Amino acid sequence: MIRHELINFAKRFVVIYGLTMLATYFICLFFNPGAYLGVVVYFGRCIWFSALADLSSLVYFSNHELSHREWWVRTILHCVLLEAFLMPLGYYWEMWRGALGAVVYFIVIILVKICVHLVGYGQDYAEATSLNRRLRERREKREN
Repeated sequence: MIRHELINFAKRFVVIYGLTMLATYFICLFFNPGAYLGVVVYFGRCIWFSALADLSSLVYFSNHELSHREWWVRTILHCVLLEAFLMPLGYYWEMWRGALGAVVYFIVIILVKICVHLVGYGQDYAEATSLNRRLRERREKREN
């Protein structure tokens, strides 16, 4: 079980990292085209953002399958944790300034979270489809 969770952590990290880099690029392109950020600094910040975002997903960890209500409560808690960690860090690293910057940054964090959930859902769906197909094949072999 722990191995499976570590693999999921790594997959989410890669997705979050890529989306963070992409979001940062578009924020700078549209709201601060003259911004300059060194490559090493930029990659390092994206790594920290991704790690914090992924670590905050530990709120979903449970020894049992979450009910629909539990999932929604944890999703809301996760959003609060993400915003609580990433908004001040983004301000400290001068990734946003002013009210408009805060709103845009807030929305981007939520959009990245939604995209990560959609990618995770797609991966889980593909895995479940594959498992169901193999189970069906095994059942058909036994019947024959």
